[in-house]
Amino acid sequence: MFSMNTQREKELLDRIAALEARVESLLSRISDIEKDFEAKLQKKDLEIERLRKIAFGSKSEKRSVGLKPKTKSETISPKGKNPLPDTFDEELIEVFPKETECPKCGTPLETIGYDDTEVLEVIPERTIRKRVRRYKKKCRVCGNNKIYQSKLDPEHQPLSKSRVGLSFLCSLVVKKFRYHLPLYRLEQIYNQIGIISRQRLSDWFLEASRILEPISRNIHKSLISESYLQGDETFVKVRNPKDNKIRIGYLWCLRHVSGKVYFDYSPSRSSEVASRLYDNFSGYLQSDALASYNDLFLNSDRHRIACMAHIRRKLLEGKIESSEDGKEIMQLISTLYFKEDCWSEDELDVIQKYREEEALPLLDEIFSKLKVLQLGLMPQSQLYKAIEYALNQEVPMKRYVELGIAKLDNNPIEREMKPIAVGKKNYLFFGSNAGGKAAAIFYSIIGTCRNLKVDTEHYLRTVIVELRRNPDQDLDLLMPWSQRFLPIS
Repeated sequence: MFSMNTQREKELLDRIAALEARVESLLSRISDIEKDFEAKLQKKDLEIERLRKIAFGSKSEKRSVGLKPKTKSETISPKGKNPLPDTFDEELIEVFPKETECPKCGTPLETIGYDDTEVLEVIPERTIRKRVRRYKKKCRVCGNNKIYQSKLDPEHQPLSKSRVGLSFLCSLVVKKFRYHLPLYRLEQIYNQIGIISRQRLSDWFLEASRILEPISRNIHKSLISESYLQGDETFVKVRNPKDNKIRIGYLWCLRHVSGKVYFDYSPSRSSEVASRLYDNFSGYLQSDALASYNDLFLNSDRHRIACMAHIRRKLLEGKIESSEDGKEIMQLISTLYFKEDCWSEDELDVIQKYREEEALPLLDEIFSKLKVLQLGLMPQSQLYKAIEYALNQEVPMKRYVELGIAKLDNNPIEREMKPIAVGKKNYLFFGSNAGGKAAAIFYSIIGTCRNLKVDTEHYLRTVIVELRRNPDQDLDLLMPWSQRFLPIS
């Protein structure tokens, strides 16, 4: 009997020990789940904060360096209406009550105040025929038969032997190359004039581009002297006038963080074009992995910086987020972007220190995890190829840490390409290679003016006249970033 009780107690003790071990295992598993949940929650909070920052801007208490508080004039009025700018011309219309006398006693009513209501009006374009009459004079007394007459100033005739006026020409250029109206639509708009055909418009644009070409060349010269540039290119369709067949040409773009932008047209996408565009450039060039750029970096004075946006896009196309490891990698990339957005662009020393201490370890972790993830993939899979592309960009991607002015991606210059894409949808193709070169000149000048917030039409009117009057003058005084053109801050 004693033996049976002892055996029973032993079995119970074993079961208790097993249950305790099971409970301990469950508690450990619950703890792991809690930690995993807490980590995911923190990542979600970080992502939510990043999206909130993108949508609404950063909170003032998070980063005070480089930010200034809004003044009273910058805040939105309680009624939700901002005052119209003082730069507009103003027309005052006074409206008085119909009643002039008091209906009770007949006394004339006196003005005690007024209410202002502001509305925006647009005066439609008005076409006029401007006649410039240049008088001739000669001496009637002596035998001098010389006739004296002033030359026709470019302000009155910007293009030689042409009827287009200065304001009209600059308006056409802006409509065509900033707002992307094709020639046939411009022809329809001004059809009531009756003398403007598509060919005439094209001739005007070509002649105007020849006048403005020195400005475009000087923009390129200024960019090449910088130590950091972004580069990109896009294809355009071009008609061959000889056989009317459509071929492919390319618009190459160079951009600096200051807002200077230069476009160059070429029928080719070869490395010879890249070598010509970046000749005499030394420093950091941020670009995609196009093979045409490879020869540039054989020169030890040039260094390529890769684009994180291209890497991220390739990984998403490879469906990297289908695994937990892939989601973690994309979250690290999002963290990198979030931290980059926390700094003001003029805090270069602070940015440099942050990148060395935080961004570089993040990049090391991203590429390390990509290498581990690739080990479990088939070489034929899309994700494997996407990771292979990313790993090939590891060294040039980490170079952005070396330069505080550099960007994490090439998105700024890709935004410069968006207007070109809109234009291609509207005008479909360039009429010739000469048309492509003219377009590149206008895109360079208009893009730079847009980025620097310079009044484009006023700038074009001023520069065309001054270049026609004196083609050999100092071009630096005519650049869009010259103090005379920049808006008053």
